[in-house]
Amino acid sequence: MDFTGTHVTTDQRSEGITQTFLESGDVYTRRRSTSHNERTSYNWGHDFSYPGKNVHFVLNHVTADYTRANNRSLSQLGSFSVNPVEAYRCASLDSLFSGLGSERLLETLVNRRQQMNLGEYEDWNVKGNGWADFREPFRGKRSRIGFGGSFHRKDEICFLHDAVDYGKTQEGTEGYAQDQYSKLPVSDYRFGVGLETRIWDHLFSVSATNFTIQHDLGYNFDLSHKSGERSLYRLDRLDDWETPGADVEHWSDFEKLLSAVGDERQRVIDLDNSYATTEDCQKHTMEWKSQITLRKKGQSHHHTEIRLTLPFDFARNCIDDYRNLTPRNLTRRDLLFSPQLYITIMKDLRITYRSDERIPNLLHLLDVRDDSDPMSVSLGNARLKNSREHNLDASFRRTTTAYQRNYSVRASYERYKNRVTMAQWYDRETGRSLFQPRNITGDWSTSLSGNFGQRIDNRGRLSFEASTLFSYGNSVDYIFDGTTSDDGKLITARSYLRGGLNLTYRFDRRTRLYGKADAGWSHITSDRANFTTISTTDFSYGLSFTTELPGKLDFDTDITMYSRRGYMDASMNDNVLMWNASLSRALGKGKHWILKGTGVDLLRQVSNVRSYVTGTGRVETWYNTQPAYAMLHLTYRLFVKPKKQRN
Repeated sequence: MDFTGTHVTTDQRSEGITQTFLESGDVYTRRRSTSHNERTSYNWGHDFSYPGKNVHFVLNHVTADYTRANNRSLSQLGSFSVNPVEAYRCASLDSLFSGLGSERLLETLVNRRQQMNLGEYEDWNVKGNGWADFREPFRGKRSRIGFGGSFHRKDEICFLHDAVDYGKTQEGTEGYAQDQYSKLPVSDYRFGVGLETRIWDHLFSVSATNFTIQHDLGYNFDLSHKSGERSLYRLDRLDDWETPGADVEHWSDFEKLLSAVGDERQRVIDLDNSYATTEDCQKHTMEWKSQITLRKKGQSHHHTEIRLTLPFDFARNCIDDYRNLTPRNLTRRDLLFSPQLYITIMKDLRITYRSDERIPNLLHLLDVRDDSDPMSVSLGNARLKNSREHNLDASFRRTTTAYQRNYSVRASYERYKNRVTMAQWYDRETGRSLFQPRNITGDWSTSLSGNFGQRIDNRGRLSFEASTLFSYGNSVDYIFDGTTSDDGKLITARSYLRGGLNLTYRFDRRTRLYGKADAGWSHITSDRANFTTISTTDFSYGLSFTTELPGKLDFDTDITMYSRRGYMDASMNDNVLMWNASLSRALGKGKHWILKGTGVDLLRQVSNVRSYVTGTGRVETWYNTQPAYAMLHLTYRLFVKPKKQRN
């Protein structure tokens, strides 16, 4: 059993750039945001096991979690038809929102947007699962009863101020400013129970090999329910309403303004985008498992095993949605088949094949429209089909006593049919987008990786480990900008190659020196006519050292150079030298107390950049969430043995 209580206060700032791929010319976005978050959480967990003579009973991961949080964020965004040239990162935003926007920027401006968000929520989450193994009294066969369930409740309230101005291409067309107040209670629960029993097993021998064949039959019943509501109020439509200023820094400050409105807010409820939605699912699963084990006589560790699992899901899903004074409902019945095959040969070679079938999100199948965000409108699509994923994975691993050598190779292949993506219709004049879920076929990926390591000298002081990875992915998306001549289909291919090498020298039991180097290269191409090939490289190298200093002090230090090349924002193509160090000492007779001091980024050079590419665009984001800091830890370790172990 364990219990933790945590309070976290976080201030975060992020800046980034986005490039949206369009047939008649890309759109470039600059964005930045600051946020303040406070979160208090309590987490309780418990495991229980009763290994009885006739029944083995286990409760796994029984948890109860409670979280209360509030947040405040400010964000600014600017979209341009031409990639702006900037003296520093996001300098164009300073120009746009200072009131002194340059003519050069305004000529290419699509829109600029500023948002302030305040929110508070409470979250309850209880879940657990378990099983009981027993032998049937009549047949003596092994059987298992499994069960599990969960309950979740979240009550969220939030306020959003959203202001948009259009660029020169929309002169004479005003933007908009709106203040939204929302209440979003959500609750769901799930319960499942199942029985698995051994139908037949047999052991027979052929020459020097023993064959074991087992067949199991299982049944599972799963019941789930989810309900959610949104009450959305347009406070900007009230006659006496004033948008909160920068002095409103906490949800309690906003509540004072809201209380002055009273019941007047009921007059400005947004019926088009307020809703009540309920989803129910009943699933019956019949599962057949077959296992064949081949083992040479006299050998218990070297064997071949083949496992085949054939699950059939009979699912009944219902959804009821009420918005804009209009009820909508849908009930569908599905038979889903998701087979699995596992092959293990001599414990070194493993081959796995899985095929998973999934139904679309039920809300996506309804004829609903959500335009609560005027810049991002979403629609449903009743023509969505079930999707299927095929996954093939093969791995080989071996360890030898000679030079403590170990090596492994792994290959994988994934392919998707009717995967659901959000097709986008983009208005180049205003920057508004319309989204609708749509099936696509053609997504696939493959990868090949390997590792090799061993000690070099006979004394085992010097050792090395090398690793490599190659992956290739083909992704399909749809995006239309009003001038697209074809169906808006975009195919993007990404190749990724990474290699690493680590060297370790052991001076004695407590003193070690590590040398490390790592490099990764990413290459992205697209079938779009005016797409510019993207190539980025990230590489690092450094040293780590650990030893015991006089006074029984444990000392650890690491210094690493991180480098980036090929990013769209030139300021991200940099070299960052990161140095970390720590000192610790165990105290007390039983060494239960540990005092540790840690310094991170002692040279104060770290930035944090994330970059990713899809078929519709490219995003690079800089975060300030890894600043330099020093921390002192005081830890007490308590372990109490059961009476039997004490004796």
